[in-house]
Amino acid sequence: MFRFGIEPIIGLIPILGDFAGVIASLMLVACIRRHFDLPAFIVTQMFVNVAIDFVVGLVPILGDIVDMFFKANMRNHSLVKKYVEERQREAANVQLEAGMAAGYKPPQHPQSAASYIPHPGAAKKTCWSCGTETSLPSVLCDNLRCKVIQPVGKGVTYYDVLLDGQHPSFDVDVSTLRRNFLKLQQLVHPDSFSQMGDTERKLAEIQSSWVNHANATLKDPLLRAFYMLELKDKGIGEEDQITDPELLMEIMELREEIETSETEKDISNIKERNDAKIDEVTNSLSSAFGAGNYDSAKQLTNHLQYLRRVAQAIHSWEPGKPVIISH
Repeated sequence: MFRFGIEPIIGLIPILGDFAGVIASLMLVACIRRHFDLPAFIVTQMFVNVAIDFVVGLVPILGDIVDMFFKANMRNHSLVKKYVEERQREAANVQLEAGMAAGYKPPQHPQSAASYIPHPGAAKKTCWSCGTETSLPSVLCDNLRCKVIQPVGKGVTYYDVLLDGQHPSFDVDVSTLRRNFLKLQQLVHPDSFSQMGDTERKLAEIQSSWVNHANATLKDPLLRAFYMLELKDKGIGEEDQITDPELLMEIMELREEIETSETEKDISNIKERNDAKIDEVTNSLSSAFGAGNYDSAKQLTNHLQYLRRVAQAIHSWEPGKPVIISH
């Protein structure tokens, strides 16, 4: 049965009716776009449909007759419906991953959720949705028609994802790190997956948290040093606390100096000296890691951690307030 909405009727009003119709259609597109977080190519096609409807509608009488058959809003509805249904089918596949976590073992076929699990030494992983071979650090499927979010690859480092596969190094390109972080943060933000299945939303939360933690670690020299030591199985434990009498005496003297400071100028002078010491130790850390001297790097990382604690004490200084710098 042939049906038409109110827009062709409004369009019978010369000029004003056409503008009223296009404004209503554009508002509808904007609303749908926000609600479903549609990809750019879908939104573009929707705007094209509205534009065609508007231009044709400007032709007196004939345009209004064509408008009854073209129905831009109905075409846009079909576009969105098809997109949502495809994403729901993909999300249904993702449910397999949740089942695996609960102990369910699905058949091993190319599109099984189990197939994404990479061998520790492999350079590729298989997309659980479309079966495409995807690079291990990728957060999305490499297949441009799929682009489904992927789990964090086993054995992948922060450097692999945020620094283009750079070999773990204490020296990092901060501008590259920030650029890649902002790009990935947008790709995996949970809000972009609010209309997806439960498991895909879960993967987005995991990836987003992982990327945020990776960025926070790599951009901070102290956290980066701890991370590099962990990668080399040289993590710092309780037994690695500083025992150097000279360094411990330095920390005690700094604590007393901060505690007895009376003016902002006194604190400013202490801060200037401590900041210079932090820069000095950071440079020494770079040299130690560069030379592969991890024992020295551990000592310097501990030293830097103490200097950071001094910096915190300086920041929270108040006249007459006790100063605590844990050893």
